Amino acid sequence: MNPIADCQFATPDEAADACVALWKPLRPYFSEGKGRVSLGTTGAHFRVAAAELEGFSRPLFGLAPLCAGGRDFEGRELFLEGLANGADPDHPDFWGLPEDFDQRLVESAAIGFTLALAPETFLEPLPQKARENLGNWLRACQQRTVAPNNWHFFHVLGSLGMS
Repeated sequence: MNPIADCQFATPDEAADACVALWKPLRPYFSEGKGRVSLGTTGAHFRVAAAELEGFSRPLFGLAPLCAGGRDFEGRELFLEGLANGADPDHPDFWGLPEDFDQRLVESAAIGFTLALAPETFLEPLPQKARENLGNWLRACQQRTVAPNNWHFFHVLGSLGMS
């Protein structure tokens, strides 16, 4: 069940393979517009749109460093389409504007981190309008109040990706 159970993380190749192996099982669960990943019923106490954004964004914490390190992975186009559609307020996959103390503020960290760490892979291939939408969405996240804990760091990571 665990795609990386035997991984020792002893070499860069093993770590790269683990990043890819962890996200591959999610492929069938991408929404039609690729901006959300729905894994079915969750125990999350936040909105469905935020849970599906979480499913989309969390793999980026491994995939962005992978690409920044000069590697690539099959399926990158799913994330490019998802970034474009998820940040587009006119698209059905739009992540929605965050509210104060919103889970989407947490997920903005993965997106900002990704855009800052591997812009040539995840930002530059996008059309100008998609770049603007991502910047607008990240700026909207910056304007909301975060929980008085480690969530302050999510604002830092999110701000890194603003264009």
